[in-house]
Amino acid sequence: MKIRVLFSVYALLIFAAYFEPLETRVFDLLDKYDSFFVSIAVAVYLLVWFAPLVPTLIVSLIWIGLRTIPNPLAYVLSFATFAFGLFVTLIFWFFEASPTSTLLVLSHGFTLSTAVASSILISADKPPRLAGTGIVLSAIAAVWSLKAVPVTTVQAARIANGAPYCIAHHRLNSAISSPLELRGFSFYSTRTYLNSNTNWHFHGLMVVQRVDEFEFYNWSPRRLRFDRIQNPDLYEAPVRNVCTPD
Repeated sequence: MKIRVLFSVYALLIFAAYFEPLETRVFDLLDKYDSFFVSIAVAVYLLVWFAPLVPTLIVSLIWIGLRTIPNPLAYVLSFATFAFGLFVTLIFWFFEASPTSTLLVLSHGFTLSTAVASSILISADKPPRLAGTGIVLSAIAAVWSLKAVPVTTVQAARIANGAPYCIAHHRLNSAISSPLELRGFSFYSTRTYLNSNTNWHFHGLMVVQRVDEFEFYNWSPRRLRFDRIQNPDLYEAPVRNVCTPD
């Protein structure tokens, strides 16, 4: 009973730290492009989207009395899941990530893959110690991701000091509408540095409306803090139109 309760807490932790809303726009690609490769890309996206739900699914089956998985099958499924997750992570890193976002992209994909693979291993007849190690590792990463929400909120309120402010994704030019968007594995950009300045983006931005000026702050996921941008008009990717303080 104790193990099931702990695993349930872990499953909820992974869900809370990694789950993202489904981007239904990807299905428009299927209508626009009648291509085998587009279909594969959409299928891969759906598998990645579903990944944070796997621990919850497994623990739900355990609670309703599902028998454990034979060790050989658990090992095969776990290895295949981890290999697939790592492969997708490396492909995404190669095509999307910039040098300064490499650590975040790889950490995100590696720890989520570890969470899914470890959840499968823990349901084996005789779970190996490796399963526990993977669960601890991914749980630490999940806590870090969730920790960013209160840290960001408290810092923003302290910096604003009563003045109107807003927080936004820079690359998307969209204001944060939910605290979940401030999670460590949600509030970052893969395009933080490229040779072309027009593609250069901050991870996230905070805009504060003072009496006589606007102040702009860059979010640093590595240090979990906002840093003042001294010359906001120097960047070709604008920072002034990302959101409106209120």
